[in-house]
Amino acid sequence: MSDQSWYLARLLMKCSANVENEPLFLEEFILLRGGSYDEAYEKAETKGRSMAHSYLNDAGGEVQWAFQSVLEIRRLIDDELVDGSELYSRTCSTPPDVVPKGAIG
Repeated sequence: MSDQSWYLARLLMKCSANVENEPLFLEEFILLRGGSYDEAYEKAETKGRSMAHSYLNDAGGEVQWAFQSVLEIRRLIDDELVDGSELYSRTCSTPPDVVPKGAIG
């Protein structure tokens, strides 16, 4: 077995623009390799900060994506990723919304 394990990080990004709309939030799921939880957390923070950027939209307004936080770090059970490997699971008391097939793609 390797000294490195696979970790899945959930990052929170916030999008704001120079308009009066509510901000948008984006959850990013990223796969990391690390020797410990702390190392994976540091890598996730670094990745999140590197994802911050801004640009001008079609109307000429500035759109800003800012890193907010690391929401969660989970070590993957399987050290070897193969077809069908479980990357993320969570238990909740209410069923999540279903995204219809073909709605995102």
